[in-house]
Amino acid sequence: MKFKAVAICFILLCLTSIALAAETYEQDDVNYIDYECPDGYLISGVNLDNIQENFNSTTVLDAYGKEYVLYINNTRSTIGWWTFYVSLQYPNGTIVSSEPLDSFQPFATDADIKIQPFYGELDSEFDVDVYVGILPLTATFYESSLYDLYTEIAYSDVQASCTNEFDFKATYVTAEEFQGILDDSLTELITGSTDLFFDWAWDSILAFVEMIPGVGPYMATALEMSAAIIAEVFFYLDLLFIEYPETTLMTIEFFILGGTLLKTKKKDNMWDMIANYVSLHISVIEFFYDFAIRTIALLVDLIKMVASIVSSLKPI
Repeated sequence: MKFKAVAICFILLCLTSIALAAETYEQDDVNYIDYECPDGYLISGVNLDNIQENFNSTTVLDAYGKEYVLYINNTRSTIGWWTFYVSLQYPNGTIVSSEPLDSFQPFATDADIKIQPFYGELDSEFDVDVYVGILPLTATFYESSLYDLYTEIAYSDVQASCTNEFDFKATYVTAEEFQGILDDSLTELITGSTDLFFDWAWDSILAFVEMIPGVGPYMATALEMSAAIIAEVFFYLDLLFIEYPETTLMTIEFFILGGTLLKTKKKDNMWDMIANYVSLHISVIEFFYDFAIRTIALLVDLIKMVASIVSSLKPI
């Protein structure tokens, strides 16, 4: 009986995970891949994720006979400066290059390349994200619609290679869905300008803090570490309870049911099993409640710290 219950929960969990992975093709730990989208679909975006530092990558984007060749080279210094060199060869042979991208991220463990991302993707704070637009070539660390979404290109085939291993992901949609993405681009531009404002505000605060004599650099590092911790917490909260609530709830129920079966003894009756089941639910609810309270408290403390720092910088 216990085995059947556990097996049913496992099967349902697997089915839910498969359903949520629709309309993307993924392959991990590769140095080269040649992917052609299914009939009736077109490729709208490509990711090369989890690439270790100091790499050279080449991505050939085939727009139904017209090839765009994207080159991205990366170097990382020993103290944590990540530098990216991005260039693109258009179908007519013209080669253009963007300005080198530099970012000081000593805690980053790898890099993600996101080509034509149409929607905000959840991601870890402990990597360096490079967002690339093709028409015109634009490379940035912020997904803030700096490139014109109305000039996005649909692709039929993608070839990607890199000197270091990467995780490949191609997002494919129908022609109608692609047109819908283009029609919604105005909204993306508006929300992107808001993202730019907050990015600028945070960078300004860190710049002010670093100018405090003696302790400024240490305070700025502490703020960055606190922000990274909070970002990771909200990243997983959003991932578990906003993006994939069905999978999360089913996973929790799977472990609760397993715990109930293990906690219930042979001599116990049905009411004892129900009591164990309810008790485990209460424990899980209390855990997430305490976790949420502590997260909010940490966020409030960080806001108070930033407010105090900004207030202390005001002229007397």
